Amino acid sequence: MSHGTRWAGMRALLLVVLLAACSDSPTGPTNPPPPPPPSNPPGTVVLGPDAVVVDSTVLDLLSDLAERETGTFRFAIIGSPVPAIEAGKIIIGAQDGGFLRRVTAMSVSGSVMTLQTGPATLTEAVERGNIQLSFVVDQPIGPSPRLIAPNRRNTPASGGVAQVHMEQLQPQFLAEGVAYSQGDLSLAGRDLCKDLLLGTCPEFISLTIEEGSIGFTPEIDAKIVIEDFTVEEFHLIATGTLALDLLVKAVASQDFTTNGEIKLAELSANFAATVGPLPVTGVITFKFMAGFTAEANLSTSFQTGASASTVVSTGARYADETWSGVWETSLATTEKPTEWTAQADGNVRVYVRPELDLRFYHIVGPSIQVEPWVKAEGHIGTEQCELAITAGMDSKLSLIIEFLTVQIADWNTDFNTDPVDIFRYPCPIGAVEVTTTTTGDNPDTDGYTVTLDGGDSKPIDPAGTVFYTALPVTTYSIGLGGVAENCTVAGDNPQQADVTAGDTTTVAFAVECTGDTGDLEVTVATSGDNVDSDGYTVNVDGTQAMAIGTNGTVTFAGLAIGEHSVSLEGVANNCTVVGNISRTATVAANATEQVSYEVMCASHQITVQAQTAGEPIDPDGYTVTLDDVSSKSLDVNGNVVFQPVTAGIHKLELTGMAANCSVDGENPRDVDVVDGESAGTTFVVSCGGGSLVVNTSTAGSEANLDPDGYTVVV
Repeated sequence: MSHGTRWAGMRALLLVVLLAACSDSPTGPTNPPPPPPPSNPPGTVVLGPDAVVVDSTVLDLLSDLAERETGTFRFAIIGSPVPAIEAGKIIIGAQDGGFLRRVTAMSVSGSVMTLQTGPATLTEAVERGNIQLSFVVDQPIGPSPRLIAPNRRNTPASGGVAQVHMEQLQPQFLAEGVAYSQGDLSLAGRDLCKDLLLGTCPEFISLTIEEGSIGFTPEIDAKIVIEDFTVEEFHLIATGTLALDLLVKAVASQDFTTNGEIKLAELSANFAATVGPLPVTGVITFKFMAGFTAEANLSTSFQTGASASTVVSTGARYADETWSGVWETSLATTEKPTEWTAQADGNVRVYVRPELDLRFYHIVGPSIQVEPWVKAEGHIGTEQCELAITAGMDSKLSLIIEFLTVQIADWNTDFNTDPVDIFRYPCPIGAVEVTTTTTGDNPDTDGYTVTLDGGDSKPIDPAGTVFYTALPVTTYSIGLGGVAENCTVAGDNPQQADVTAGDTTTVAFAVECTGDTGDLEVTVATSGDNVDSDGYTVNVDGTQAMAIGTNGTVTFAGLAIGEHSVSLEGVANNCTVVGNISRTATVAANATEQVSYEVMCASHQITVQAQTAGEPIDPDGYTVTLDDVSSKSLDVNGNVVFQPVTAGIHKLELTGMAANCSVDGENPRDVDVVDGESAGTTFVVSCGGGSLVVNTSTAGSEANLDPDGYTVVV
């Protein structure tokens, strides 16, 4: 051994002795022991004794989704060892979107295993675990679905967080006219009113997205902490940039209030990750909804919009047996060029809402909605005129966690940002002054009605003035109504008024009245069956006619003073006017004469009419009898109705005629009532002069009788 080698060995021995001495010294420095590992670090999962993870290389799922929804799961046994599955076990697998079920029965036939199952939750399968997932939505919207490289799928990140990449978001639905462009959903050219109300949108409303797109690419962070089969912590938070660009045009020509919503697109993809021994699988779905609420009084037209971009973070946390919400956003907006013309108030609110739904193991799961909106509101009052454009963003959470546990109630909440003013525009306004003058005889004492653009009405005296203030600068139509029949408006009616900023435009109406007139009010009341559905016609003097309902009232205004003939026409055959059809009404000056008709209808009826001619007429009328059972009095020139009657042959007899009157034709007579129709007959009665019957009786010897009789003198 060389000297160098001996010295090296001595040095090594000396180092060992020194280290030993230091470690045994009670006064020497000591190093603290390393901290114990966390009891439940991220990525750790300990399954319960009843949990069975189904290996697809051993058991291949045969059942489709429809069969699985009935609770039946069939597997082909393609490998070994076959897991011990029996009633009470919980099966967990990643095939075809995943499953999490409790077995209620098991059978094997050949190489096929059939399981009958019921619902199960993660807290029944996992004794202890810290499951953290990060969902990366690489391309929710884009020109075409893009495959993610295999080495990026389900990438485990640092700290035990599994990163789940969406391999391919497949479009399940795309509304007509909606297009993909540069990663955004393009909405330009959609008429929301026509699209949403599916042909029932009124013709006088149009609500068009002139320009529009939306993009949303969130990253979703999920965490589940289970301890002793109980949820200790849960959270689901979506964070991403939401960009909205909208230019909306709303046009209406009359009053309206309407709203609607339509689905623009729906995309979905399966996801799968493995945390320890646990497969975590499901489906993520994106929906994009668009909708509006709008209302206007009279004519209005808006064109306005905004561009908005914000980073949104929304979701919820469960910890210490308490739910709390997450909502963080700062809305930055830029206005679009705005145009507005209106004659009254109006507003429109348009939104496009992304909806994100997660289903774990094909079980209904959490839902997150984010709704950015733009609202245009125009107000025209007596003291202000303003157009305001505002924007905001709302969120709705529905935390359904049936896949996780049944011990914690679902949690729902809404978040709202305060509206952001894009701009407020004080519009230029003016006013209209309307005056009336009335001349002539019998002027209209109750005044008239002024109407602005066929909508906003105000009363005005025969010699009066009214004002319309705070009117936007435009041209208006001013009409005068409620003018009596004996009065006329000189010149144009309506008149056009051009309103200029800061000025008052005057519109003058001159009314001329002549002569005294009165009104005639005719009322009809109809009763019975099979009522005449199209109503009747009232005729006055054979020159004026008005339609009237079966139970209605019409007024003939401005009639000359004196008598007028009134008749009710168009009465169906199965209906009868009680009393005379033609009547005389006397109209007084500045008064209303009233005439009432009563009409009786029946499905089957017989109308009996009497027409009497000659002199002298029987003063007390007649009696008409139906089938020797039912009798009614009948005026000498009147009618009566028997109803209801059955179809078939009926006997009618007229009695009670004076001795100098007789019935022309058969009496009694038969009337045939056809099914579904009514019948009638007319008894024509002729009356002649009176007669005196003189009877003689002669007594005595026949030999002495007067052979040539006698002479009677009256």
